[in-house]
Amino acid sequence: MAKKSKTSTKAPKRAKRASGKPIKKIVSRPSTTRSTAGPGFDFEDRVAAWLLLKALTGQPLPGTGGTATRLQMQVEALGWSVDDILLTSLAAPNDPRQLAISCKSNVQVTNSALPADFVARCWQQWFKPDPNPMQRGKDSFALVTRGANNVFMATWSELKNASPGSDHVLALGRMHAASKQRTMFDSVKSPAKDAGVTVRDADGVAMVNAIAVIPLDFHIADSENEKQAIAQCRTLLTNGSLAEGTRLWKELVAQAGSTRLGSGTLDIPDLWRRLRASFSLKDHPDFESSWRRLRALTADYKATIETALSTGVSLDRQTEIDELVAVVSQDAECVIFGESGSGKSALVKVMLDERFPDAGQVWLGPDTLDLALNEATREGIGLGQPLNLVLDATSRAENFLVIDAAERLNRGCALKAKALIEALMQGHAAGVKPTWRVLIVTQTDAWVNGTIQELATSATPKNFPVKTLSDAAVKDVLRATSGLDWLATHADAVSALTNFRTLAWVVQATARFQDSNAALSLTAIADRLWAHWTDGKPSVQRLLLRLAEREASFEHSFALSEFASGDAAVCAAFDRAAAHAPRAATWRCRRAR
Repeated sequence: MAKKSKTSTKAPKRAKRASGKPIKKIVSRPSTTRSTAGPGFDFEDRVAAWLLLKALTGQPLPGTGGTATRLQMQVEALGWSVDDILLTSLAAPNDPRQLAISCKSNVQVTNSALPADFVARCWQQWFKPDPNPMQRGKDSFALVTRGANNVFMATWSELKNASPGSDHVLALGRMHAASKQRTMFDSVKSPAKDAGVTVRDADGVAMVNAIAVIPLDFHIADSENEKQAIAQCRTLLTNGSLAEGTRLWKELVAQAGSTRLGSGTLDIPDLWRRLRASFSLKDHPDFESSWRRLRALTADYKATIETALSTGVSLDRQTEIDELVAVVSQDAECVIFGESGSGKSALVKVMLDERFPDAGQVWLGPDTLDLALNEATREGIGLGQPLNLVLDATSRAENFLVIDAAERLNRGCALKAKALIEALMQGHAAGVKPTWRVLIVTQTDAWVNGTIQELATSATPKNFPVKTLSDAAVKDVLRATSGLDWLATHADAVSALTNFRTLAWVVQATARFQDSNAALSLTAIADRLWAHWTDGKPSVQRLLLRLAEREASFEHSFALSEFASGDAAVCAAFDRAAAHAPRAATWRCRRAR
């Protein structure tokens, strides 16, 4: 069996400790890409894949704990003496921990001792002068062996159990309580001489705390660790078959090998992105609760969007949906704009549900988006991590983020939303279908005045104007509605009902238009719409008549400062009503004439 040669016979040049005493350097031959092959390195790749699997399944990490963020291989160039694998994790935000791992494709340990070469390397790293990448008290070492020595592991466990805590005197007393423990403690302390340093008993206790010994049986016939790894892979998949679990495990081993032979660095979020393109994954355990909450918020929001009339009649918007799909497919972000009540959200909802049934959807209105992007409030709506990290951890290869009613975003929320969109766009690889597409739904005014362009990452984002309903579509609805079929013959009525929301309200309130002794008439409909939009308030009615007169004169833009103070106040208080009412007001004026 080929073994990795790491120790040179040349006499090393000595470095100096901070105290001035020399440190005997243990010289290693740097591993070249061409030399990193053979059974020893295949064992190393499987150890790395085993660590990656722990990170993906949210299992406790050896030595460091926390959440794994990066795996690196052959890290001598980074200043590590124990250099086969370096695992970085976060014990808490801004609190990184590192585990330096030596992989050996044999048992290595004896009944009573750790291998002197490995421990000497640990001491060399421990006392390395700055810049030293190791943080004492936080970072750890691990020796991963092929196969276990049960006698060693029993004594080593006793030694480890005696060492936790800061009372080194008590720990040392426990370690010296039995001769086998004293012998093993000496196997940790004595190799410091080979590293050219002198250590105290307290240093030995600290080193015992910092070392983990992990026996794995990869490359041994009928490997239990391999079986367990495949079983854990199956838990990550929606199709948890044995074949898919085996395929995922082989992919992890391949990713580890590519990392070792390539850049040497593999970020865990990047690995997740790669895997979801080839496998149907379940939610990452660390983000599962946040995703469950996002799906609930999305379902609640979509439930408020009506795509059919109260009579059950659905408008045929397939041509418009085809056009929208074509625009959305051109870029990762798109602005959908139109007049209030034109059915923008309904159009997007139907398009996503019909044309992208397997894609993930996240719908956020301005209020919920503001809460989700605020670190002080996101946990209140069930998001355990920042929204950008939750979205990046999606298990689906294709997703849509819909920011609805974007014209209502406050300035602070808009800035955070822009940063969120930029983060999602940066995760897209060139030439690959984007994982996230962002759809910004807004009113025409916000698009025309440039407010929404500031939200998008591009100065000229792809956009889609939602048209009002065609006269033919309105007539079809009126003819299909009992009591309104005759209205389809009146051009003024049809023109006034091309707004989806207005049409839906008229259809829903058909019975309210009729008196007990009178047939439904255009005048009755106009009067009822007028009362509905104005809430019977004279101040609002006066304002809407003035707006209707301006619209009839083709004066579509005018400054709010031109209004009388009373009209301006009404306009501010009833801006939503004013957005829907001019057509109804104009129609009423025409009928009055």
